[in-house]
Amino acid sequence: DAEAAVRDDAVLAKHDREIAKDIKRTFPWMESYAAREKSAHNVLLAYSHRNPQVGYCQSLNFIVGALLMAPLPEPDAFCALCTIVEDLLPTDYCTDDLLGARIDQLVFAERMRHDLPRLTDWLARMQCPMSLFSLQWFMCLFAKDLPLSMTLRVWDVLFVYGDHALFAFGL
Repeated sequence: DAEAAVRDDAVLAKHDREIAKDIKRTFPWMESYAAREKSAHNVLLAYSHRNPQVGYCQSLNFIVGALLMAPLPEPDAFCALCTIVEDLLPTDYCTDDLLGARIDQLVFAERMRHDLPRLTDWLARMQCPMSLFSLQWFMCLFAKDLPLSMTLRVWDVLFVYGDHALFAFGL
C-alpha cells in the first residue's frame, strides 16, 4: 500500500538523520573509528530497516562501532548486531521506552544493595543514582567505557552466558 510505503520511508529518513548525528559522537577520540563511520552508518541503517520494532536506538552506534573495530566487515557486524539485539538482550531493551533496560537497572540496583551495600550507601549519600552510570554500561554493553580489548572479552562472556553476565561485569 502506498501510504504504508510513504510512512516507512519517513521513518527510515528519521532514523537516517539520528544515525548521522550519533555517528560523529561515537568514539570521537579514536582515530581508527573515523575510517569506519560510513560502514557504521550502513549497518545501523540496514538494521533499522530490518527491525522496525527497534528501528534505531542510541547506544547501538557504540556497539556497531566496536564490532567494526574488532574488526568485522559490514555484513558480519550486521549479523552480530542482529544476534545481540534479537537473541542475547531481553525483549524491549532497545525500544523507545527502554523497558528492558529500565528493568535491568532495577535488578542491578537490588544486586548492588545486596552485594555491595557500603558502596550503595555511599552513592546514595553522594546523591549519585546508579542509573547515572550503569544505564550507559548496559545499553552500550560496556563498549563506550572500556578499552576495545576488554569490551570484546566482556562480549565473549555475554555470548556464552547471556545477558545476566552484564550484572556481574557491572558489579
